[in-house]
Amino acid sequence: MGATTSSIQSAYDNNKSYQRSFPEPKPKVLESLGARENWARFLGKQQYYSEFLAHFKQELDQYGVEKVLKKYLFEGSKEADDMLLRAFSGAYGF
Repeated sequence: MGATTSSIQSAYDNNKSYQRSFPEPKPKVLESLGARENWARFLGKQQYYSEFLAHFKQELDQYGVEKVLKKYLFEGSKEADDMLLRAFSGAYGF
């Protein structure tokens, strides 16, 4: 909301010492995420964050933002509906 690049970098630098680093993604889990029917085993489990992050980085690099959003949130499949719900489930919490 109007912050300069240098002020954002400064805030990051002041707070990075206590941030956790992410472990490297496990190749077998990352490969499993290629088939969305496998996702139920991994969704909602913190230990698989790195794998999902790597998966979506690959998808974004290959297909771009619009196609990835359509595929994973708006295609109307059971898996897409679940992801859409997860993406916004906390937005209207009381």
